[in-house]
Amino acid sequence: MRFLGQIWKIPSTITVAITCFGCIIITPTEKAGQFIGRSLTENITAVYVGKDISLSMGEKSGKFVGDKNITIEFDEFPGLQMWARLSSDGSFVWTELYFLRGSPFGWNEFTQELTGNGGVKFTESFASVTAAAPERGQITSAKILHNGDKLQGAEALSSLYSRSERIYKLAEWMHTELKDAAVHFPNEEVFAAYWKPILLPEMVSAKKRPSTWTSTDDWAIAEDIKWNISYTKRIFVDDLRALRDSGALLRDWEEALPWLYFAYEWNYIQGLFSAGEMTLVRE
Repeated sequence: MRFLGQIWKIPSTITVAITCFGCIIITPTEKAGQFIGRSLTENITAVYVGKDISLSMGEKSGKFVGDKNITIEFDEFPGLQMWARLSSDGSFVWTELYFLRGSPFGWNEFTQELTGNGGVKFTESFASVTAAAPERGQITSAKILHNGDKLQGAEALSSLYSRSERIYKLAEWMHTELKDAAVHFPNEEVFAAYWKPILLPEMVSAKKRPSTWTSTDDWAIAEDIKWNISYTKRIFVDDLRALRDSGALLRDWEEALPWLYFAYEWNYIQGLFSAGEMTLVRE
């Protein structure tokens, strides 16, 4: 593993921590986006809370209007919801993933297909959930606000498709670099502190740069930053080199860090469901 231990020590065991993302700036435009997302959930009849995860039951508007639904949310991933359609016998099928997070530049909002199934048993005090690990499908809707410009419909979908390809490619590379897909960062702040010096050493102080950084006369200028091309060639695979030297990686980091963190941790999210029965207490 090239970087582990040089920048940030990651626990060898999977850990979960409830965290408040105080380092993420919530702008007025992000709050507008959050209202859009929350308006999709209506008539919540019960809420159940467990360790780092919560479940609400109710009805949802849109194409599943009138159906009984459950919504799963996570303490570690604010802005992420997983929706499922609930049958009278307690079985459910995943329907969609909903994501909305902002940055000082605006926000990214999208829904994505989810497939898989599970079951939930309710009592007056508890809910017990068992489910196979859900699988993601296509992004089905998107809205973007960037520097005051709002994108919707086909234009937003096209932009989000492009960004999703970059983000998931980068997340896959991260797992390869760590040589262990189970390495779990307990919150976004720890994730950013570990990866920023590796991805963007030009954006941190010299003492935080990895040992693989060396001075060079070979530079590319993009987004008003001089990128060390020699470092890019040594560290990154071909598919990511142009993204870094063009400044696209920097834009994704600044505008969609929560999405990158969630994309990296998708294996961990799946593992929460495949680990066995989860018990949640009714609020």
